[in-house]
Amino acid sequence: MPPAGSDAAPPDLRMSLRLSGSVVAVWRGDPARGCAASGVCDVSGSATYRPGFQGSLEVRSDGFAFGGADASQPPVVRVREGDSGGATACADVLESGFTPLGVDYLGDRLQVSLEQLDLSAGRCAGPRTLDLARAFPRGSIAMRELRRGPGVLDLSARAKFAAGPFSGVLISTVRVALGRARAVRSGGFPRVLRAPGGAAKRYWVLDLSYRVSEVSGALVTNFRGLPDPACRALGACDARGTSTYRLGGISGRIDLLAGARLRDGRRRPTVGHALGVVKRGSLPVYGDTRLRHGRASVSENVASPEGTCSDTLFAEQPDIDVRSDARAVVLLLRSFELGSPGDALRTRCPGPSQGDVLGRASLAHGSVPLAALGGHRLDVVAAGSTRSFSRGGYTGSRSGQLVLHLELAHARVYVVRG
Repeated sequence: MPPAGSDAAPPDLRMSLRLSGSVVAVWRGDPARGCAASGVCDVSGSATYRPGFQGSLEVRSDGFAFGGADASQPPVVRVREGDSGGATACADVLESGFTPLGVDYLGDRLQVSLEQLDLSAGRCAGPRTLDLARAFPRGSIAMRELRRGPGVLDLSARAKFAAGPFSGVLISTVRVALGRARAVRSGGFPRVLRAPGGAAKRYWVLDLSYRVSEVSGALVTNFRGLPDPACRALGACDARGTSTYRLGGISGRIDLLAGARLRDGRRRPTVGHALGVVKRGSLPVYGDTRLRHGRASVSENVASPEGTCSDTLFAEQPDIDVRSDARAVVLLLRSFELGSPGDALRTRCPGPSQGDVLGRASLAHGSVPLAALGGHRLDVVAAGSTRSFSRGGYTGSRSGQLVLHLELAHARVYVVRG
């Protein structure tokens, strides 16, 4: 038993879980929010999601896990132009994950929300997932109630939202039925094993820390609707548009790391010697990136026989992944999420999603020759990862580039044990 006053971790618990109900977002162009300037005053739409998960939920102090079957219907989007009773101008079906529930286990309470739900207007005109995120309902229940017996969390709610030139309401009738919570033995995480009496090995690590001083340039996606009938459902026939991604104001660091075993009795190498080993391509290079204050924006202009639409919004700043081969270090700029909250190619105008344009590729990538490592200034040209695409009712191509200006902050070699 832990001593009195200790912060003991809450026990691991398992319970049955069933979701029912629906989530519906309804929107229309709002004159008070500038719909005339964007060309969407006659646009109205809805997105509907019906969850159908049934299984179990296991909660631990360090996370949660689901088990069971998901019979949820994918979210369906319908957008009309003109009178609300008019014909559907754009219809889309969105991808959905295993379950939209977000769970926080605080020991004495279980908090549940729909924060994982990727609900939006899809490829049609309307709100993005981030526009709806604050309207998603959440609730909590005391764990002592679930230990005594089943409980129900009612996530019914009606909340207004604003999304650029649109305004609307999100209506939820979702109910979360939870069974009695029972303690389970924690599987935990596997520990690193070391042979009894084995001494820790020594490794030297070269750390080249570069400061991100500036990012310039833009990535441009030009698109048009595919020939009929592939364009028909999305109302994309004869539509043409451009999406422009810009990244500015970013700061932070990119640490490029490489290392090797340090034999007994040997001293750590100098920075120059370690750089020479890395430049020969005999060691992999890894990266640790810390980016701050990035202002990513995307602007979109679309013209179709029904009219024009224009919009600009801010997107989440990208992550930078680091890879290496025998000749270069490759920097890949990636959006947080493909096709949902972090969609870096979409606004609230109709058009292809990031998933349509990129698939699973990065936003852009650029390389630094191994021979250039250690230089006091590096200009990394990151071009778009996909040059052309044809899917999701649209076809098009990408052009442009982003240039990352890096300045060497320090270079050092240190020793670690492991």
